[in-house]
Amino acid sequence: MWKSCLILFLIFSVLKTCASKEDASFYTENNLRNKYGDDYYHNSLKTTVTGSRKTITFDTKDRSANIVPSVLGGTGAGAAAGAAIGSAIVPLIGTVIGGFLGATVGAVTGSVVSGEFPKKKTHTLYFDIGTDIIGGTPTSISNHPYIVSLRYNGNHVCGGSIVDDNKIVTAAHCLEDNDHTKYTVRVGSTYIDQGGSIFQIIRIRKHHSYNPITYDYDVAVVETFFILTGGIAQRISLTISEPQYSSYLTAAGWGMTDYLPGSNELLEVSIQYVNREICNTYYPSRITERMICAGLLGKGACRGDSGGPLVQNGILYGIVSWGSSNRCSKISPDVYANVADLHNWIIAAKFHENINKNLSTF
Repeated sequence: MWKSCLILFLIFSVLKTCASKEDASFYTENNLRNKYGDDYYHNSLKTTVTGSRKTITFDTKDRSANIVPSVLGGTGAGAAAGAAIGSAIVPLIGTVIGGFLGATVGAVTGSVVSGEFPKKKTHTLYFDIGTDIIGGTPTSISNHPYIVSLRYNGNHVCGGSIVDDNKIVTAAHCLEDNDHTKYTVRVGSTYIDQGGSIFQIIRIRKHHSYNPITYDYDVAVVETFFILTGGIAQRISLTISEPQYSSYLTAAGWGMTDYLPGSNELLEVSIQYVNREICNTYYPSRITERMICAGLLGKGACRGDSGGPLVQNGILYGIVSWGSSNRCSKISPDVYANVADLHNWIIAAKFHENINKNLSTF
């Protein structure tokens, strides 16, 4: 029985991957013009977000024009999630899967518009946004008083953790722009866009050995002028040892993405530590001593959670770093910066020290 459930779970995961949020990113004026040519009605693209649903509509001149996720979304296997019937598409089953996996797929339909252009067709696509702490549940800032929202030009890009009165540790890849004036943090709030306090970043310190290709040494410390702690916001302690084999940890975050909103409310998920040997079977020759792995089928972190905390018993063990390119399918464990291995560097960065020149300051 358990084998059947596992097979069904993996099928669901594949279908979720085939028509995930990446499909929504295709729908731009330029892409539609390239796809449909003169058949596409220019400037007909409209996008709205209501609650947890994103709706995309656009018009073509020919009612026979069909839209298939694998063609438009560039996912290759997306056709498995639906088949063209006449002038429409069978709704994807992702909305059902989404309730189980936290997926972000939706349905694709077509409708014919009569009137001045009798063959004109309006395509309507629905994407259930869901959440990006996959399999997570709502939580409160009081349960994670150290977590912050790192913001670039006012928009959430990553998480982070308060490690000193005015210092935050996050992932180095969250800070591609070295201009600290473009970054702020929201602290002390359960919600991504309200409550708490906003502070300007005055200094960025990234590990000198950070590799943007392999994500090795994916750690950074940012500094604010004003004290962050007090009241709700509190610092978190750093571990000096790795988690015990098969123990459980908690990841938290809001999980925003570049093109779809994630959760406005803070989410958390309990996931299992995966030792380096096993993790290397998922990511051959990629897991270094500066990384630890954790995850469960259908649960874990995703885009927008980067830089956020992986915690056990109120101690920071990991910093959300990277995972499978399989669109957060949660079949493979996630990879976190290893706080135990990077402990001395983080301490040095907190106190403005420069040990072995492993400190890049901006």
